[in-house]
Formats: sequence, C-alpha cells, structure tokens
Amino acid sequence: MSKTSVVLIFVLLAAAFPSVADNRVRATEYPAPWQAAIVKLVVPLTRIVEGYRKSVVEDCTGTLIKTTDGPRVLTAWHCFDGLQDLTQQASVTFASGAVTHAKLDAHGGSMDRDWAIVALEELPAGIPELALSPSALDVGTALIMAGFSGDSGLGANGAELTFDDSCNVTAIDHRFAESNCWAFKGASGGPALVFENDEWKVAGIISASKGGGQSLIAPTHHLAN
Repeated sequence: MSKTSVVLIFVLLAAAFPSVADNRVRATEYPAPWQAAIVKLVVPLTRIVEGYRKSVVEDCTGTLIKTTDGPRVLTAWHCFDGLQDLTQQASVTFASGAVTHAKLDAHGGSMDRDWAIVALEELPAGIPELALSPSALDVGTALIMAGFSGDSGLGANGAELTFDDSCNVTAIDHRFAESNCWAFKGASGGPALVFENDEWKVAGIISASKGGGQSLIAPTHHLAN
C-alpha cells in the first residue's frame, strides 16, 4: 500500500469519527455550593470473573439527597451489583475530606432501573442535600453532569470532581435518557442536575458512557413522587 493510500485512509477515518471536545471542568476551578453534596463511593464486591469468584472494588459517585428517612446518598445500582453480604459497608468520602460508611437501603435491581439509595452511618455538619426533581427529562433539557471520573486527565484517576455544564438530553427511551455529556468510569452514580425553581435538583443518575461525549442517564423523577 502506498503512502498516499495510507494518508487517504487516515483522513477518511478521521472524517467518519470526528473528535468531540471534552467539555468537563474541575470543580476546584469552578466552585459552586451544590458540589459539596457530591460524594465519592468505594464499594467492596464479589463477582464471578472467568468462572472464579473474585473480590473487586467499585469506584463510583453519589449525591446526598433530601429524604424524610435521614441521610441518604443516591447512586447507581450497578455500583452494588455483586454485593453478597448486605451488612457490607461502602466508604463515602465528602468534598471536605470527611469519611463515613453506608449500607444499601433500596435499589432498582437491574441496569434497566439503575438506581440505588444508601443509608449513611453519619453525616458531617454543613453538607447540603439536593432535592430530587419531580419532572421527567425531555429532549433538549439542559444539564450539569458531575462525577469522579477515573480518567488520567481532568479526573486525575478519580481524585478530582469534574463536571460538564454545557450539555443536554439528546434522546429518550423507556429506560434511559441519552446525553452529550462527558463522563468516564468512576462517574457512575453521579448526578444529572437541572435548574428548577432557583435551585439545582437531581433529575437523573449517570449510568454508562457511550464514548465520544455521550452518556446514558437513568431518570429519577419516579423517586421524587
């Protein structure tokens, strides 16, 4: 194959798969009050890997939400998929650096209902709780999507909270909302936020990344009703 042919193939591939700018920013560079409600979760699990039972650790994100049942964190069900012992605790780290533990309290039970609520052992003083939006997501809804993405760039391997505040819902089906928000592994369970009645509310949960700045969101309006 000639050098000209190789160059032509590269140009065609680049045209077929255009690069999409990563629009995330670090929370430390653009602070906002809602960010203190976002927590980092570390969940010890047991899963079957290649036919063998294996202990794994799932790194995820969660959001402290307003409930009548005490301190609760909303996250994704798949972060707890493989939990064998319901007494097993996940560790929860707040933006302040405070650490507590949490147990699974309620969940959707599958990827089709990718939500989970965990009860906190204790809640440090002064941490804000975000309300759940009762409104269903719709195509065009403007979002902020936040999480502890595990990429080696802006996310610093999960050490930095990052968020994309320039995205929106692009499609809806009976299970998920699709968005053009950026997220990586580790951001699972993080919130999709909408601005309603002069405050940021949780309207969905980061469920999966489709790559190239596309993410799936599990809607949460049914949890607010």
